[in-house]
Amino acid sequence: MKLHPFNLRKRMIAHHYRQKQYDVVITKTQKLLEKNSSDLFMLELQARAHTSLRNWEEGAKLYKLVYGIEPNYLDCASQLARCAVYCKDWAVLDVISKDNRSIIGQP
Repeated sequence: MKLHPFNLRKRMIAHHYRQKQYDVVITKTQKLLEKNSSDLFMLELQARAHTSLRNWEEGAKLYKLVYGIEPNYLDCASQLARCAVYCKDWAVLDVISKDNRSIIGQP
């Protein structure tokens, strides 16, 4: 089975993330998101890269987009909560905790 070129691009971007090349991840995900702004995998990977660089505000913005599309996507809720704590955005924590009571007890 031949891989679709977008799948290969996404795999390469994920490889860059695993190699801790976060700036490359941000640049490459942005290019793909210009074509499909609701691609959960790319949005979440870009958010993860931003939070790895300690860009909490940008990470929170992207995690909010992912959470708005699919609240149960991977560990999106806990990552958004983490960003909200660093950004001191307590309103986000209120929203997340109403949807997901177990998030309060997570480290």
